[in-house]
Amino acid sequence: MDSIEHQDHPDRELLEMLQEAEAKVEQLRVELDRRREFRRQMRADEAHEGTDEEVERLSEYLEQAQINWQAVRKFFQSAIEEYRADDAWGSGRPGA
Repeated sequence: MDSIEHQDHPDRELLEMLQEAEAKVEQLRVELDRRREFRRQMRADEAHEGTDEEVERLSEYLEQAQINWQAVRKFFQSAIEEYRADDAWGSGRPGA
């Protein structure tokens, strides 16, 4: 292509507009890539944050689970003792 600075070129104005448009498209592509990378990084950071919080609370969850299992064990011990005391829940059971 001839140089668009040449004053006598019949399409000089259109060629200048085309160059400006191409430059603007390149700027927009760079900005789009930057925003996509930013969103990708934000999602990665959010996923990592959630994992860190859960890992830090893991000991708390384990303590709660231990307490719950102890309560279940006590319930079954109590039920077994009641079962044995009431003659296998037969006629000796109150309200029967």
